[in-house]
Amino acid sequence: VGSIKLLHRIFNLEFLEDDYPLDSALQSIKRKCAGTPMQVFPIIPDTLISMSMFLDLNDPQNLALWTAYLCCFYLMFRKKSAVPESMAKFDPQKDLTRSKIKIFPERNLALVYCNFSKVIQFRERQMVLPLIGSDIPCLNVVSHLNKLFVENPCPESSPAFSYYKNGHLMCITYCTFTTKLKKLLKLAGFNPDLYSGQSFRRGGASRAYKAGCTSTEIKCNGDWK
Repeated sequence: VGSIKLLHRIFNLEFLEDDYPLDSALQSIKRKCAGTPMQVFPIIPDTLISMSMFLDLNDPQNLALWTAYLCCFYLMFRKKSAVPESMAKFDPQKDLTRSKIKIFPERNLALVYCNFSKVIQFRERQMVLPLIGSDIPCLNVVSHLNKLFVENPCPESSPAFSYYKNGHLMCITYCTFTTKLKKLLKLAGFNPDLYSGQSFRRGGASRAYKAGCTSTEIKCNGDWK
């Protein structure tokens, strides 16, 4: 599209930005010429266990980060469903907040409320997703959520994976989520170029399938349209 715009400028021709037939034609060409996207590797429990060895969870940021990773894995969340792009762009009406997570530590259970995602753009439906703690300590998402919420008591309207640093309220963002993931994978002996934030979603779906979940159950829990 950029090249076409440039050609129009060179020949002093008007480029119709909002022309529906033109836009449809360009989208069709884009899809026709597009190559197969690279399929990232799934992050599986063994990957998570290896990564956990390189994190000091006594550090508030590391604790918030690890909890976000575990939630994305078990909930099959897209990165956007878990963390905001930045604090400035955070929207408590749409994004995951502290108030949308209820923890029942005595039951090793948590419930996560979701009313906005890639395929829920207008809050036309809502989801309440369960999180059940694991017997493996580093993979127990409920205990990590509880530790994060107890040690970093933040306003209910703040991002779910918020923490305090030098007295300032901060949260895990897109950049931190991805940058730290690449570093942890490398430290754990994995090729970071083969993984992305989507790897948690793929890994969670693979785990659910191996555990006996049907494709319908996986699509429902993972919010696949």
